[in-house]
Amino acid sequence: MTPAISVVMGVYNGMPFLDEAVKSILRQTFTDFEFIAINDGSQDESGAVLDAYAATDSRLRIVHQENKGLVATLNRGIHEARAPLIARMDADDIAHPERFARQIAYLHAHPEIAVLGSAITLIDAGGAVLREIPYPMGAENIAAKMRREGSYVAHPAVMMRREAVLSVGGYREAFRHAEDYDLWLRLLDRCSIDNLPDALLYYRQHGNNTSFKHRFAQNLATKIARYCAAVRQQGGGDPILAWGKDKPIDARILDYVTLPPEEEAGLRMSIVQELNTLDVQALDTEQCATLERNAQWLWVHRYTRRPGKLVRAVFYPLMRGYWQNGDRRNACRWLRRGLCLAPLRTVLLMLGLTRTQKVSNKSIV
Repeated sequence: MTPAISVVMGVYNGMPFLDEAVKSILRQTFTDFEFIAINDGSQDESGAVLDAYAATDSRLRIVHQENKGLVATLNRGIHEARAPLIARMDADDIAHPERFARQIAYLHAHPEIAVLGSAITLIDAGGAVLREIPYPMGAENIAAKMRREGSYVAHPAVMMRREAVLSVGGYREAFRHAEDYDLWLRLLDRCSIDNLPDALLYYRQHGNNTSFKHRFAQNLATKIARYCAAVRQQGGGDPILAWGKDKPIDARILDYVTLPPEEEAGLRMSIVQELNTLDVQALDTEQCATLERNAQWLWVHRYTRRPGKLVRAVFYPLMRGYWQNGDRRNACRWLRRGLCLAPLRTVLLMLGLTRTQKVSNKSIV
């Protein structure tokens, strides 16, 4: 028999929070659901934990796959789903026991709503409550705020109509780390989105959250998603198609879109600002690749009146980051570029005679 709800949860190294997340779904007061948990190549005990739960509860469907990332994982979950409604869940959060009951009741009463979120309760890594975060309500109000400012729906608290999501093509890889915002904006072209006032999800804040680890990529993808939505609203084609909907966005996207001069200048400043704030010593492989692509764009465009400042703020941290990660070849490549752009400043930096420090946007661009 077809369930009323399909819960879709991607899991990548979900320990130690996975246990609480799974239990919070299995303890929902509304019980007519299937629980699709996709183990995205986890290297910890997540797969074994999921299999153990599946052995005791037939509502769980476990899918094991090689690591493909969140976007591909969520799209697979949506295609695997059998129910007309999809409830998102993250492996580090906790669902309120009444979450499904309240959301499905609202969606049945409001067929015009395609995506329904809720307020959330922010908790720390240990589960202590930090504060409650309300989200705006009213479809027209949310649509206006979404198109003008950013996402006003908590992704892991969402329940959405599967048919509507499939009709716009699901999540897009180009907007990795802001894939939800891009999806909401495309859905707003034809559907409505709303929030419940109830806090139906305990959202766990810790150092591995996307907003912490991938701040720059998320910020850039958010801005481009908003730009693409504005172009579509004016009757134009989706600008992301020229870039490639399955190619993650980086600074080079600015060569594919036509922004008003002030917005383009703002985005270029944002690129430099975000690069300035990255902790190069803590970068993982993906983040280092993102920094590489964006620094490459800055190198090609020479977007600076102060080359020495750019070398100090961006190129030198990249050299140091590669060197500390054991990638001598790429470290030397950016050293050569620094020497080409601002030889004296580069030599001084390498000799440790000047301090590497954050500088203001105005001093760089």
